[in-house]
Amino acid sequence: MTDADPLRLPQDLDPLIDRYLDGVASIEDVRLLERLVAEDEAVAARMAERSLVHRQILELVAEEQLHSIMSQYAGGMPGPVRPRTESGGSRFEAGDDVPIDSCDAALAPNRATSRGLLALVPLALAAAALAILAWPARAPDAPLAEHDAPARTSVAATVTQLSDAVWTPGAVRYRHGEQLVDGSVVELDRGLAKITFECGAEVMLQGPCSFTIRDKMVGVLRRGKLAANVPRRAFSFAILSPEVDFVDLGTAFGISVDEDGDAELHVFEGEVLYSPSQRAEADRSKSVHIHENGAVKLDKGGAAVDILLNTEEYSPLMALRRPQRKGADPFDGSGLALWLAADAGVSTDREGRVLAWQDLLLSDNRTAEDATQSEPAARPRLEPQAINGLPAIRFDGAASHLVTTPLETTDDQTVVLACQFSPGAFAPGRQWGGQIINYDGPPSREASNTLSPGILQIGEPLLEADFRPSRINAQVFAGFIGSAVVETGRVDADPLGPERPAIIAYRYDYRRGKADLWINGRRVGESRAFAPQALTSRKIIGRHAWKELFFHGDLAELMIFNDAASDERLAATVAYLSEKYQIPLELHSADKGAEWD
Repeated sequence: MTDADPLRLPQDLDPLIDRYLDGVASIEDVRLLERLVAEDEAVAARMAERSLVHRQILELVAEEQLHSIMSQYAGGMPGPVRPRTESGGSRFEAGDDVPIDSCDAALAPNRATSRGLLALVPLALAAAALAILAWPARAPDAPLAEHDAPARTSVAATVTQLSDAVWTPGAVRYRHGEQLVDGSVVELDRGLAKITFECGAEVMLQGPCSFTIRDKMVGVLRRGKLAANVPRRAFSFAILSPEVDFVDLGTAFGISVDEDGDAELHVFEGEVLYSPSQRAEADRSKSVHIHENGAVKLDKGGAAVDILLNTEEYSPLMALRRPQRKGADPFDGSGLALWLAADAGVSTDREGRVLAWQDLLLSDNRTAEDATQSEPAARPRLEPQAINGLPAIRFDGAASHLVTTPLETTDDQTVVLACQFSPGAFAPGRQWGGQIINYDGPPSREASNTLSPGILQIGEPLLEADFRPSRINAQVFAGFIGSAVVETGRVDADPLGPERPAIIAYRYDYRRGKADLWINGRRVGESRAFAPQALTSRKIIGRHAWKELFFHGDLAELMIFNDAASDERLAATVAYLSEKYQIPLELHSADKGAEWD
């Protein structure tokens, strides 16, 4: 900048920059500012500084606007919000435990004229986070109870299965689907219980036993027997005992601890690292790897003796996580992340209401993210002959729904399901659509912009202007830009009608930038898929994430694949459901869109 320039730092420059950032700069102002930024490093630095401050202010304003928008959006609720659990769990209120990401809600209006200028201003900053895996160390000579005291209270695990469980007198009596916070103690007198940790580790307990959920990555077995299955994402999950600590390295294993503190370790898959606790007399720094098909017995003095692997002793525990199903694998399970079928793995209460719907393990689906419901009033019903003589889970459209444990899903998704709408979906006065599956929570999160993972949802259209009973809408809700709702991969179909079984397949191919929806083997539409959606979250079946919009109908089978299935694999999966539920496919009709030969 020279003395001949009409501007002087900082008196004249700052107002010019502010006018530009506020979107009220004239064309002459913009041209002048572009020239100054290009010619003078001091002006460019000042521009960058004030742009950053302006951006931070906009993010604060956008956050307030986002809360307001979501509150208005929630105004269509047909009834008051209900709690998700009686205690210890999250609630459905919008805004509870919801992190708000930075929002690209307000952009400068001078977009067209400012692109060259913005390209000159380096405002993008990047950061990297390091994940550190630490051995669960104890303070020297600390008693086990003190060592296990949680530093905070948060959901760490969920009771996903109970089989003939009888609780120790005076102990807490847990229910299917109940969420357990840090420090929760499970004491079984007899029977079996499966606890699914937030990290994805599954722990099956056999009474008599005493087990403490220290946090989402650590459990403590004081006495009794357990079997554990630990996915890769829960690497370094630990089981502590009074005398020995066990750290998983990607495994399935069994542990027993007797009244004297002596322990046995049996490794069925992978590898486990064990070390005496600091309370033990042995050297704490001595750690030992036990590999697949290995077993060892450890006493309180730290002495270890190799023993024979005993899979039979732990088989009832491992069977608890794998419901029985008949016959060979019915479809290609490549990429499979969740498989729920109403004819296998459904646990009900005395009134036929669903306590738990077990995830069927097949091929790539190696961890069971079961769907549960702890609240009796919110449990759907198992109907033995709902769809062409086969069972389905019946959702009442008023309160019933199920929630899975945290399930890791990817940007590319394929969802296939067999369902039908009930006559209740056509009741007069309905103005908002119910959801069959929603990927958001709990705790539900507000997708604030198109850079954060979006939320896949399938059901009737949510908004009154688009709603028609039994009309299928599939999409990824990508967030907000200003007051505008951003939907990606959205496809709508014609209404199905009441009690008309259908096979719905939705494929979101983020990598290739497209999504398509298929009804009974016919592709009914395709659209762009431009937003990511990779997320580890609970999936909600039968209702919206935080609006009280419920599915009216029967769901017989649901599959989630962590990829965009090929046409051939998708066709084979749909054909399996068609044959099983006797639902005809709409093929060889060229005027109705794409088809499978």
